[in-house]
Amino acid sequence: MIKALCILILPAAMCMLLASCAGTDATDQVKVYKYDGSVQCESSGTSVEDMQRELTDAGIHVACGQKAGDGYAYAAVCGTATGMINVYTIGNADLPEAESLGFKSTGELPDYQDQDCDQ
Repeated sequence: MIKALCILILPAAMCMLLASCAGTDATDQVKVYKYDGSVQCESSGTSVEDMQRELTDAGIHVACGQKAGDGYAYAAVCGTATGMINVYTIGNADLPEAESLGFKSTGELPDYQDQDCDQ
């Protein structure tokens, strides 16, 4: 009897576990960015954690956040931009809300080199 229940319950439990992971597929996510405001020789800009609060305060779940470069070359001149951006992995459905907060898809940066997130 117990063996028969295990044969029936185990496949159902496996299906439920697999279905619960379906929403985490990388194709359901998008990376968005915003310049951190850092300036050469002056400031390090807004931290990843501080800027992430803009997204989470708006109800957007952030799977990962990281610092990156925008892919463009910048002259080494004090007082000019660094090209550093804060990048966040969010759900595709949250992209319009993130854009309303000033974030953009990393797909708009032709020279951006995507990297795996450490978080």
